[in-house]
Order: sequence, then C-alpha cells, then structure tokens
Amino acid sequence: MTEADKKSALDRVGRISRSRLEKSHAHVGPNAGSVAEVYYPSWTNDEHRNYPLSFCTPLRFTLPVDGKARGCVATAARRRWQSQEPCRLVYGVASLPLGAPVELEVILSNEVRESTEFLGGIMPATKLATAPMKVAQIPSPGADFQIVEREIPKPGVGQVRIKVQACGICHSDVLTKEGGLPGIQYPRVPGHEVAGTIDELGAGVSEWKQGQRIGVGWHGGQDGTCPSCRRGDFRNCRNVKIPGITYDGGYQEYMVAPVEALAAIPDTLSAVEAAPLLCAGITTYNSLRHSGALPGDLVAVQGIGGLGHLGIQFANKFGYKVAAIGRGSENAALAKKLGASLYIDSKATSAAQELQKMGGAQVILATAPNSKAMSELIDGLGPNGKLMVIGAAFDPIEVTPPQLIFGSKTIQGWAAGTPADSEDTLRFAELSGVRSMIETYPLEKAAEGYARMMSGNAQFRVVLTM
Repeated sequence: MTEADKKSALDRVGRISRSRLEKSHAHVGPNAGSVAEVYYPSWTNDEHRNYPLSFCTPLRFTLPVDGKARGCVATAARRRWQSQEPCRLVYGVASLPLGAPVELEVILSNEVRESTEFLGGIMPATKLATAPMKVAQIPSPGADFQIVEREIPKPGVGQVRIKVQACGICHSDVLTKEGGLPGIQYPRVPGHEVAGTIDELGAGVSEWKQGQRIGVGWHGGQDGTCPSCRRGDFRNCRNVKIPGITYDGGYQEYMVAPVEALAAIPDTLSAVEAAPLLCAGITTYNSLRHSGALPGDLVAVQGIGGLGHLGIQFANKFGYKVAAIGRGSENAALAKKLGASLYIDSKATSAAQELQKMGGAQVILATAPNSKAMSELIDGLGPNGKLMVIGAAFDPIEVTPPQLIFGSKTIQGWAAGTPADSEDTLRFAELSGVRSMIETYPLEKAAEGYARMMSGNAQFRVVLTM
C-alpha cells in the first residue's frame, strides 16, 4: 500500500489517529478471567461512550466512525453491541509482550475497497492480555496428572475452539497416560469424549456457528488422501487423528479441533449425557448395527460395565433378544433393568453352553477387556455367528480353526466411527432413551476420576465437568 493509499484510508474513516490508539486505556470488563478488555473512548459527535477493544491474539475490535455502516460487533467476544451510532469493523493483529510497544495492523474496510494502515501503541503493563485456562495434562509417559494453567489456544485454518463443558474418561486414555502408542508428544492432554460449545471459528470455517453445541469423539480427523479415505472409509484412515493422542483432548477448559472431527449434539441431551456416547456409545451402537443381526435374533453382551451397560440398552432398542453375560449373580437385576431378556452368570455356569441351549448367538458383543473370557464364548456362537470385539485387551484371543470353520463363524473387531456415526448415535439415544450411568468429577480431580475408572468400580462412566 502506498502512502497516498494510507492517507486516503484514514480520510475515509474519519477521526482514527495514532494519538487515539496511544491514549487507549485498560479496563477489566465483565469477561475478566477469559479476555482482557480494553476500552477506547468514542469521539463521534463528541460523546464519551466507551466501546470495547480486546487485546488478544489476533486483536479484533470495533471502532465507531463517520459514514454509513451497520451494527457494531465486538468480534473477539463474538457479541453484538447495540448502538445508534455508525460503526465499522476493524481487525488487527498485535504482538503481546505486556508493556512493550505494539505494531498494530488495522484493516479498514467498506463496501467498495479494503486497505491497511499500521499504527503504533503500547500494551497495558498490567497482566490483562489473556487469562489462563486449567488443563489436566500428562507430562511424560507413566507420569501422574498435573493441573496446570495454559494460554487459551487460538483455532487455526479449518479449526474451531471448543469451550469444553464435559469430557468422559475412557479406558483408552491409558494409551496416553502410559505411552501405549508410538509418536505421542508430551506433555499431552487426554480426552476423546468431549462435549461443549463452539467458542471461536478459525479461518475458512463456515458450516458451523459460534455457540453451537458440538462433540468430539475418538475419530478426531483424517488425512483425506490415504487409500481408505479416497474410498470414503474415513474410519479406517491410515493417519487417523485421535484427540488426546494426536493432539490435546478434552481434559481442559478449551480445546482446538478440526472441523472434520465435529458432531452436532441434540438440544435434549446435556453435555454430561452426551460425552460418553461419543466413544462408548458410538462403539456399541455402531458395532451392533453393522453386526448383521436382525430384530428377534439372539445377541449376547459380554460384560456389564462402561461399554456393556450401553450395549445391552442399544441391543434391546434394536429389537434383539438380549442375553447379558456377567460374573456374579449381583448383576442380574441391573442387566434386566437395562433391557436384557436373560442373565448368564459365567462364574456359575458355562456361558457358551447356555447360549447353545437357545440355538447359539447370532452375535456376541465382547465388551470386557478379558481375552480369556472372550475365547470361552466362541463356542456359544450359532451358525454364521459373529464374535464382535470392542473391549481392548492386549493378550491374545485363543481359537482353533475348526471352531470357526464348522458353522462359518467369524471374529471381527470394531472401533468407534466417524462424526456422522456419532450424530446417528446421539439422535438414536435421544429418541430411544438410551443413557449412560455416570459419575462426575471436576476437572481439578482428573487424577481421582481416572483412578476410579481404572478401578473397575465406577457405575459406569466417569465424566469430568468444567
């Protein structure tokens, strides 16, 4: 931009001047604790009304100017300010060292043209730029949780910033806690059962709205270029992104996620209710609906825990004859309350034999992470039956070839699903009344909540609240 263009730009917008910026003063507004607001005195018609400016990264604010313009919008806070005075949106980007000189790039735009002017200024010397957020992080593999403060992150191109309201604690979080997968960069924030609202949109995001209720599950994005993605099989992307593993997850007050990870949450589900459905819910729902079982078929659910208690509910709502398999008679009443037609105590009898007495199961949904228990159930499958494995254990399932050959039986694994599958799960749960049984912990007690989940005594999902 030439000097003449700069002067023309300033002339068009009226009384904007270097001195005005230098005389701006800091004031902690109603959002103190999240954004430091800086108020700038209005000069239109010699009135003294203040307009909010937010010194953050990037710096965005509104200025009243002469000439025709539509309503004032304080974009940093994403709030509409009602004013009878003419105003114009001005965007800027500033460096943030407190008390240091700042070079502010201001874009002055109208319906005809857009131009740029550089103005100088001083950041306030008090600590007002951005308030920190609380984070529960793992500093290194195998280390204990740390509650620390970080700056609130900014969304990049194709990303949104989420104000987290709830995040489920899943057994798979052990992968982050103990360094169970290669390539995890520490410190890392776990959490892939995230429910909240969109706090800020990154550049290029148009299909989502600020304030919209959304969730992020295990599937946190895909590369879009691998053979699976090119065939539309995003669930099996070779470079799938996983919140809490590939990038920081939901054990924090704000997080950033790519738009391809987002799932809309129905209004009738609370954030706490929705969070577990974004992993445990979608895994049981999606595996059952792709299992090949039809209404009226015998479907067994092994385990009555974080996954199993949802599997029983979904299987019942799908119209299956549901056999719940647990260890001990104390689970019988709960299993039937959740929708099981019958309960099999695997401590007192052979579950496989009991299933064969009913003709064999079309599907056995293996939810408890116990490979030995899974192996013992294979003989409970009927002709063309399938053992659907969703409980992640690391020791081998033992099976002989004849067990699969005779009767054409199969073993299949299943992991979660795409955000579209998450939305299907949430809508079905909303309509059918399927809900998780939940224990909640505040973010500050993430370590306690994680220990409760790992103990196996939680009833049945543990959720952090912010």
